[in-house]
Amino acid sequence: MYDTIVFHLEQDQFKIGDESYFDGRKTSTVNGRFDVGSSFVNGIREKMKKDKKYYPSVNLADKTIGNSITGKTKVKRLEVQISLPKARYETNKFEIDQNDFDFLYKKTAEYLKMAKVLTDTQSLKGGVLTGVAFSKSTVLPDYFGTAEQVIRRLSPLNYKPRCKFRYRDYNDGWEGVSIKFHNLIRGLGAYCKYSEILNTGFTLAEEEIIKQVLDRTQPKNIYRLELTLQRKQTLEAVLRRFIPTKKKDFTLDDIFTNKDISQKLLLEQFDEVFNPTNVALITLSEMKENKLDSILSGKINAFKDRALMFYLVNMTTKIGLCQTFKRMKQELSSSNFDRLKRELPKIIEELGEMEEPTLNLIEFLRSELVKFEPIKPLVQKTGCQLLLNDLY
Repeated sequence: MYDTIVFHLEQDQFKIGDESYFDGRKTSTVNGRFDVGSSFVNGIREKMKKDKKYYPSVNLADKTIGNSITGKTKVKRLEVQISLPKARYETNKFEIDQNDFDFLYKKTAEYLKMAKVLTDTQSLKGGVLTGVAFSKSTVLPDYFGTAEQVIRRLSPLNYKPRCKFRYRDYNDGWEGVSIKFHNLIRGLGAYCKYSEILNTGFTLAEEEIIKQVLDRTQPKNIYRLELTLQRKQTLEAVLRRFIPTKKKDFTLDDIFTNKDISQKLLLEQFDEVFNPTNVALITLSEMKENKLDSILSGKINAFKDRALMFYLVNMTTKIGLCQTFKRMKQELSSSNFDRLKRELPKIIEELGEMEEPTLNLIEFLRSELVKFEPIKPLVQKTGCQLLLNDLY
């Protein structure tokens, strides 16, 4: 569903009772000079973290609206970055769904009230989104191994148009394995959720999870797929496809009432990376040469098609999927490259089903995205359990 979101409230959507709670300062450089651009809630957040509880990032910024013709006015804007699962469960091991939205509005208002910021559910529903992380976790069956093992097996599938690829196998004191496709406007990543909690967890709920993992009573079997859109312009371009009646300034209410956006986006991104052509080339590249020749000869009739597949598979084995496609693009004209891209799926289709682990893994991960069933705790919290008196 949704993990971390970033949104802001305009000046008429909140009231500040005491600005002294915004005790952190952010500075920016303008024309070579340092300028205090905004302030943020620091003391409360640090106190909550010390008490092993979650608190979102809350920022108060001065914004200039208008122009030299209409006149410029300075207004205050409240910017909030919040992990919705952590607000709900104190950990993002679990996932939210539409049944949690009312709770999350109330919980967010309670967080802000701790900093003497007053708002209500209606104002929060109108909060303008500037960033969203769309995510889905999958509990892996034992026969696929741990999430780290699965991600290592996925790492050869390193090609996505207009994106750079990064594979990281942590050996710097942190735990885990991750892959990520990224450019300036978006990032698509897969990682082990339990490793992330081991690295960054601090709440009481996360400490209990960490204890279970270290005691080996909890296997590291949650694989997380996550798409992040960091720019407001990019987010709006994506959301317009699902909510065509709006052009800009999408709100929390927009994504909460259109509940299938996350699923459709993640399926779309998954299919772009783990498409049948890419998966088949990787699967074939893992075979012994004589087995490969036997399969191609037995299933593909045209010699030129077998020759093309044999070349592509061998290049994938030697230099990887991403570099193979890059070389094709460099050495072929645009028309020939596009023609081959159209022909490859037809050749792959001739191969039919191959009983190989890579294919089975991809089919399983995709089927879980189709189901899109949230991971929930066995006993769910039923009310907003934030106690303001706990802080002071």
